[in-house]
Amino acid sequence: MAIKLTKRISSIVLVLAMVVLSINFAVFAADSTALQGTGTQSDPYLVSQADQLTQLEGKTDAYVKLTADIDLSQTTSPGKVDGWADYYINQFSGTIDGDGHRIFGAGANSVLIANFGGGELKNLTFELNGSPAALVWYGYTANAVYNYTDVNITGNVTYTSSNNNEQPLVIYAGGNTTLTRVHVSADIQSPTYNSIFIGYTPFANSSYTLVDCTYSGNAVMAYPGIIFANATSSANLLGTSTLTVSGCEITGTVLGTTAEPKYVGSVSYKTDFDAKEAEAAAGFNVTGTVAKAAELTNYSYTLNDNGNLKISIANGAADVASFKVVSEVFYNAYYADGTSWGTLKASVSEDIPVQNGAVDYYSSLGKVEFYDGADGTAFTTGVNGQLQAVDVNGKTGYVLATENKDPSLIYKLGAFDTENNWKTSTVTVFAYDQNGQLLNTISGGTSEAFDLTIETVQSQEGTALSAVQAPAGATWVNPDAVLVAGEQICFALKGTEVVPVKVKATSKPVVQVPVIDSSVPVTEVQVGAAADTEAILHEVIAGNTDAVISPELQQTINDAVANGDQVTVTLKTEKVADTLVPAADTESINAFLAAQTGTSGQVLAVQQYFDFSIVVLVNNQQVGEITDLNNSPVTLQIAIPAELQIAGRTFGVVRVHNGVAELLNSTVADGIITFETNRFSTYALVSFDAANAQTGGTAGTQGTITDNTANTAAGSVTGPQTGDTTQIAVWAAVAGVCAAAMVVLFVLKKKANN
Repeated sequence: MAIKLTKRISSIVLVLAMVVLSINFAVFAADSTALQGTGTQSDPYLVSQADQLTQLEGKTDAYVKLTADIDLSQTTSPGKVDGWADYYINQFSGTIDGDGHRIFGAGANSVLIANFGGGELKNLTFELNGSPAALVWYGYTANAVYNYTDVNITGNVTYTSSNNNEQPLVIYAGGNTTLTRVHVSADIQSPTYNSIFIGYTPFANSSYTLVDCTYSGNAVMAYPGIIFANATSSANLLGTSTLTVSGCEITGTVLGTTAEPKYVGSVSYKTDFDAKEAEAAAGFNVTGTVAKAAELTNYSYTLNDNGNLKISIANGAADVASFKVVSEVFYNAYYADGTSWGTLKASVSEDIPVQNGAVDYYSSLGKVEFYDGADGTAFTTGVNGQLQAVDVNGKTGYVLATENKDPSLIYKLGAFDTENNWKTSTVTVFAYDQNGQLLNTISGGTSEAFDLTIETVQSQEGTALSAVQAPAGATWVNPDAVLVAGEQICFALKGTEVVPVKVKATSKPVVQVPVIDSSVPVTEVQVGAAADTEAILHEVIAGNTDAVISPELQQTINDAVANGDQVTVTLKTEKVADTLVPAADTESINAFLAAQTGTSGQVLAVQQYFDFSIVVLVNNQQVGEITDLNNSPVTLQIAIPAELQIAGRTFGVVRVHNGVAELLNSTVADGIITFETNRFSTYALVSFDAANAQTGGTAGTQGTITDNTANTAAGSVTGPQTGDTTQIAVWAAVAGVCAAAMVVLFVLKKKANN
């Protein structure tokens, strides 16, 4: 009986030990970023971070549950939809249950799901951060069912003229689409046509249902649509498609600067839609405001023959805080065979702050021209950073933006086979209040003969405008503005006028410094620099330190900066194979090590050689090196892989400069050795071991060190971090269980023998 009991207890104890072991192996095997679950409703994919969300790519009929708030800024978009908007998931169908969590941090012009094949998004909050973004781009597969349930849209979004038809929930919706308790509180501003609930326009053979949806924000658009952004295909609602609205409410404000807001969709609205418009409106209880914005009196603008623009304020009006002048043009996109892809819009803009006492405001834009040719010399980044201006045979125009273009398409201002086709744009002036809210557009556009001379001043990238000399008799409107490289338009107050000033900012030298990510384990020796190294090298290259730079190199740098050339300073950190180290440097290190040999019993090994240098390039061509920083040392770091961090081992850095080898002061923490240096040549990472410890490194370079304290800072030789305490604890638990098992078995066996 005792034997059976012994076996039974021993079996239980062994099982417990195996369980603990299995838990430990599971900890080793589990990937914290891998999706957990099988994707069914009873065992959903569990998502707690943005990288896991992107792993839903290609999943069909999947069930997903968020277990934490998701910050999309923590992951990278893998591609673009329509060559325009970044997506985080390209293809997906199924359910995403937010479980009350929020999704935020979406990049500008981005969507969570590019192609939604059907399913449901529910119980989540989508938080906008000012830039155009949406949950779904395409959600209109024929006969598919789309449910958006208990979704909150918060924050704010400012659209540009390139973002027409867009909306934060779903941009293209069709099939059988139902919105239930979709609550939008986001503030929306747009110079074009957008909507509150669904983007674009109704598709054929589709059904749309809105139940208990609300809007409580402040929306000001040129052409506001409440349900859809566009009424171009609203005739579908009179034929093959249906729209049902019930229990919805508007407690916020929806204003149209150009047109009255429409429920079905304001752009291309036709009186044939009146009955369907009235039916849709009846589904909303409006306690807020849905109206055309009141016209702004006492403000007007005129244009001269050169296309410049002047805004005039009468009677000391003070309800406007700033103007935005927007020049825009429609252009066409074609497939390679010449068939049309569609129409797009490009724009360039200037922001002009209103100043006390000023009655006239001049803009450099007005009716500008755009350009779609391949020749011409780009001379500015464009006043809004989106378009480049070019000079072609003395003629200036704005180039169609290329940042988001699809390389498979051809973009033209005119017909498909027309080259270098210039075209005058339209211009709109928007007015904003002190809170940055769009009030309305300014009426005008009539011709007036006036002169505008745009003066030019020069400075350097990164300079505050307050440090730049304004034109005679003028003061900067926004002295805190920081200049970017290239040409930009800044505004100055001159008497009772606010005038544009062209500011040319030369490029600031670029400093490239490798930085070690201490949160990522390394498998081989890595080299980097501390965060303040970049600032130090900027001062060096500006000539503000006593670093040794030859007069010829300093003159080359100064000339390049003055010419607007790109100067790059690179801290190069290269690992060097033993056979490539200069013989003289190897001899110096060996002599230094030999001098350290004594009776301490330590064994030294060179684990890796390095070459540190500071290289100066102009337009990517090397023009020189800086080898001595004198009194401006930089802090370098070496990350040591775990396999080198054995018990009892410490590390140091030996430098050879002008034939002299020395052990530098250094500290080791979390597997990273940190040291300062002001000279650049050959370095060696060396390890110190007890005489009976396991050693590695380069053959032939081991030696015994008696006393290295004279060459190192106090506390510089420290033990490495060699393990994970969590894993140690688990293994300790296993050992404890096994020990307990042995004790129990011994006692039981003794009793059985007695």
